[in-house]
Amino acid sequence: MSLLDFGFLTARSPNGKRSAEDDAGTRDSPNKKPRDTEVEVFPSTLVTWNANGLKPRMDKNLADIARFVDEHEPHVLCVQEARLLAQPNGIKPDKSSGKRQPVLHHKLHHKEFKDTRVGELLSGPLRDYQAFWSLASKRYAGTAMFVHRRVHVLGDVRRSLSGALRAHAPPGDLLPSLAHVLRDTECDEEGRVLYARLRDFDVLNTYVPNREWGRETVERRAAWDEALQCFLVERQKLTDRPLIWTGDMNVAHTPNDSTDEDFFQGCEPDRPDDNYRGLDARDRGFSGFSENERSRFSRALEKGALVDVWRKLHPAPDDGTAPDRAGPIVTWRGSERVQGSHARARFEGKGQRLDYFLVTRAAFFGDSGATASLRVRSCDILGHRPLIEHTGRRGLVGFLGSDHCPVKLVLQHVAAEAQAGGGTA
Repeated sequence: MSLLDFGFLTARSPNGKRSAEDDAGTRDSPNKKPRDTEVEVFPSTLVTWNANGLKPRMDKNLADIARFVDEHEPHVLCVQEARLLAQPNGIKPDKSSGKRQPVLHHKLHHKEFKDTRVGELLSGPLRDYQAFWSLASKRYAGTAMFVHRRVHVLGDVRRSLSGALRAHAPPGDLLPSLAHVLRDTECDEEGRVLYARLRDFDVLNTYVPNREWGRETVERRAAWDEALQCFLVERQKLTDRPLIWTGDMNVAHTPNDSTDEDFFQGCEPDRPDDNYRGLDARDRGFSGFSENERSRFSRALEKGALVDVWRKLHPAPDDGTAPDRAGPIVTWRGSERVQGSHARARFEGKGQRLDYFLVTRAAFFGDSGATASLRVRSCDILGHRPLIEHTGRRGLVGFLGSDHCPVKLVLQHVAAEAQAGGGTA
């Protein structure tokens, strides 16, 4: 597995120049400034959510989504595991290769989706949003980014790591240190990447592959993590724009990022085979809990000069005190037992923190002597597992039907508020 498989390595087009689609403000770009009657706003509220399939959410939880949007009013909503199929008008799928065909157009009309309820989503709860997609399969993966129409998007939203880097590279220039690579990937083949440049910062939305149990998937995850680290390093060479990296990272970074560290560390596949037994000990344990996954995530934070916002604002107790297991401390929770059943579900009551907001440290927290013009006001996990009074049992609240709950980040633009007389506090 190489970095090429994740669309990281790239080069210029055959004629030595970037195509028109690669430049900001392309002729087919759907992103335009708000109309004169619409005042452009600073995107202070961002939400990330693994929907565990938008189709079942639209079928069962459309009203929940509408209430959520009305209550929290996100300027940017990043979704993972969209798991939808779409076919852009005029483009026929190439079935000869037998491979998945990613959707290469990020701006899709709802009629181009095979599921007609997408129209209800976009004309209902998300009627005030621009929708951007990176899709490949109805069975897994796929990402979406919904940006409020009053938020200005600079140029096109990119759908691969290489495309994200090209957004900052000078026209006609090869990406630094990648001149020997010839392949160019416009769209991540599994729809796992979306990258948007907003007025004051950039947003990277990713759905990181689950490591699973086999050698092939372990190597695939390692290649993905390496590609992300390289992306973060190369991006810093190209731009000093603040970055917000969000999404389902499929890793519980530390032992404090789950309700049951020992349980998940001790998990093995139901039927361990030689393929699993042959794995390095540092690759064992439940997906997202292995030593290698955690150390690679730490290196990504270091190389990208990023900080885990929720953990910075909610540090783990240093006195060994255990947090409330049912409280808003994890973003994924195991299924509850079926009503009327006495059998306990395997992961009932257990949870993991897999969904993150990672931001440029200097830009948002003013570390290393820098003065931050952007600041973080809050970062909250919006789901928990309270006791349901009328049943006498615990249940999931705030998950909108998914097994992941949304995470909300609220920002403050210090300079803009100071100019408006709002102060800097």
